Amino acid sequence: TLPCHLNDYLELVEFTGRAIRNDKRAAIPASSDTLLQRLDIDLDSWLELTEGFEYQFCHLAGRLHSLQHCRQTDGMHRIRGSGNARRLLGA
Repeated sequence: TLPCHLNDYLELVEFTGRAIRNDKRAAIPASSDTLLQRLDIDLDSWLELTEGFEYQFCHLAGRLHSLQHCRQTDGMHRIRGSGNARRLLGA
């Protein structure tokens, strides 16, 4: 593991993906949207989500449609955190 917070790690991943190298087949162009924009996640929602992640969800975390798919696949009856998924991560 790296001794950093999730936001710092994602920033590191974003920076690495934008690094341009001649021997690299794929890179994130400097002109492309930020990671949160590409994921269609509002910055304020992301900050709220990451500051209290363990309180927002139970066993599963993600967008509502992903949680619903897991519920159907695993035969779960209730999804804890579905309201937070809808509010923080959108439809």
